[in-house]
Amino acid sequence: MRFAIGWSLAILLLFSSTHGYAQKNQSVRAWENALLSAQNYDSKGQRAKAKSTFLKVLALAEAFGPDSREVQISVLRLACYFMERQDADANCVDDALPYYQRIVEIAHRLNSKKPPERPDYEAVLLMHDLEMQYLKHARATTEYRESCTASRRVLVDIETLDHDKRAEAERDVAWALAGEGKYSAAVAVYEDVVLNLQARWGPNHYQLVQDLEKLAKYQDLAHLYGKEEVTLVRAVNICKKSQAGYLVLLQLMEKLANCQETEHKYCDAVDTMSEAIAVCKQGEGRKIKSDCLFALAIKLQKAEEECKMQKKH
Repeated sequence: MRFAIGWSLAILLLFSSTHGYAQKNQSVRAWENALLSAQNYDSKGQRAKAKSTFLKVLALAEAFGPDSREVQISVLRLACYFMERQDADANCVDDALPYYQRIVEIAHRLNSKKPPERPDYEAVLLMHDLEMQYLKHARATTEYRESCTASRRVLVDIETLDHDKRAEAERDVAWALAGEGKYSAAVAVYEDVVLNLQARWGPNHYQLVQDLEKLAKYQDLAHLYGKEEVTLVRAVNICKKSQAGYLVLLQLMEKLANCQETEHKYCDAVDTMSEAIAVCKQGEGRKIKSDCLFALAIKLQKAEEECKMQKKH
């Protein structure tokens, strides 16, 4: 998180070059000097002085208005200050949460205006970085979940962010959460991966298929079988429209049939496997086609038996 210091300094330099230091009023100069002092204390490891000075920075920023650029930067620097303590203090996330929530609220208010106003760009990047830190901690509190949800909605709406880079970062977080067994949290993050790629490529582009399949895997691990089925149906339909390789399509259809069986939707599974057999017959390679048809025929027979029993009841 040390790069956050560099960002804030860059913001100050840009502001100074545009408006001219000599023309700034006393309040602005006091805020800038306090921010530089706080960052200097922080970089030297003088944490107590840094904290008290960052609090002073925020108090000075309040004079510029609740949604001002100065408040945005001050609040984020305080949140960063607490998050940088994560190795030394287990309560860092709780300490940073009020400041994180406030910047999310500011961004949401700005984005809700007509016409929408964008938060300071550097502030948005910092907000996203903080969200990644929160997700890694996976704090299971109502406040945490609400803040992350609001933050993600704001971030998705900001067109200047690189969708591919954000998706890449969120893939890593989802993988880390799944590794800790926090599958529901991983699903929430990976849903944003798909949203980012959808914003980049469109809702029906083949580039989404691999990530939809990954999302379905996390949904399966989280026992969200209804959502998993919807995700797999979407991936299958995209494959059909894009004329993807039949092996990719078959793999997705087999997963969809398995999901339907898990939900006890055996008749739906029969339809899916019957369609998969038709796809398999069109494939190339005698050995692959033979093995595929044999495996699907066995699964189809079992599903048909379950389907008949369901209809009887």
